Amino acid sequence: MPRAKLLAALLSAGVVFGLGACKDGPTEPIGAEASFHAVWNGREWEGQADAVLRSWPSALDTLYVVGWRRTGSEEEEYVLVKVPYTGPGTYVLGPGSARMSYIVGGDALAAEYETGAEGAGTLRIQTAAAETITGEVQFHAAAKPGARPAGATAAFVGEFTAPLALDPN
Repeated sequence: MPRAKLLAALLSAGVVFGLGACKDGPTEPIGAEASFHAVWNGREWEGQADAVLRSWPSALDTLYVVGWRRTGSEEEEYVLVKVPYTGPGTYVLGPGSARMSYIVGGDALAAEYETGAEGAGTLRIQTAAAETITGEVQFHAAAKPGARPAGATAAFVGEFTAPLALDPN
């Protein structure tokens, strides 16, 4: 899936579900090609990163940072963080601000975790140039209802460098 279509799907759906159905979708990067380096539930994680800054006429802009990687022929992992954005700095993540998803078979959501409490993590934007954004993110999330295993939690800590797309809405 071309980057523009991925970002359009992310914004229109508000989530990253179903993006794995694209045959030319994300692939697991190797070494220096990765733009998102993290630890996901205690294991090293490298993936691709993208960011979109969406402008709203009567509200604060929203920054979306998404990371993804393919872990098998039909298994993918996604991380999505969204915050009201005013520029570089540290943002406290609240309910629904961050999400981790496991997708299998190209489009089946196997597990999903989401921040549920104010202060569940932070997003720190170090630099935001016209076309690139860098930062760090850390959060703890609980399994959403219906996820297996029920009641499980997940942790994510990472840093990213992402191309920044501007969406004037």
